[in-house]
Amino acid sequence: LLNIAMQFVGTSSMENKLKQDLDQFKQNKKFNDTLAPIMALINDKKFVEAIMLIDEEKESNKDADFQTVMDNKKKEAVSFYAITQFVEGKKLYEAKAWDKSIPFFEQAATLIYDNIELFDVNKEVIDSWLDTIKSNVKIITAENVEQVDEIHDKMVKQVDEAFEDRIEQISVKILINSYYHAGLAKVLKEKGSGGWGGGWSWLW
Repeated sequence: LLNIAMQFVGTSSMENKLKQDLDQFKQNKKFNDTLAPIMALINDKKFVEAIMLIDEEKESNKDADFQTVMDNKKKEAVSFYAITQFVEGKKLYEAKAWDKSIPFFEQAATLIYDNIELFDVNKEVIDSWLDTIKSNVKIITAENVEQVDEIHDKMVKQVDEAFEDRIEQISVKILINSYYHAGLAKVLKEKGSGGWGGGWSWLW
């Protein structure tokens, strides 16, 4: 999972931060009995079960420190789950299976957005970015595709700068990239890979 996450960041400092976060949970003996089965589920990529167990534990113990630990663990589970969905969607997308890729991208985006309160982000800014992505993809043509792509790249750069070495860096990139690719996949599905003379080689 750490290796998958690093595909979206790639900096040694972020890798160290993720490892430190994992070590911190392991060292937190106060909640170790509760965390152990959750971590086992995450390691087995049983993310839905892990998230459900976290929610159950949060209901049974309202201690502030416990709630914080559980929220952090849920943020981790949600992020890794979203990453796996995005990766599957990207594989289908690159295989030009546009229709099949869309549900994976939408699932990845929904996982992050529906749990946005777990992340240290400004929701209004996130909403404005998503609105921009959706609007741009709707009007994309062979003539303006480079400009649309440039706007998207700027968003990704802003995320890297704002959330460097934090899990939000990965999660927000998954969110905006999922919105972007889902939109592009829908356009490609409708237009076909050769829909606007000159083809779509820019996508790869």
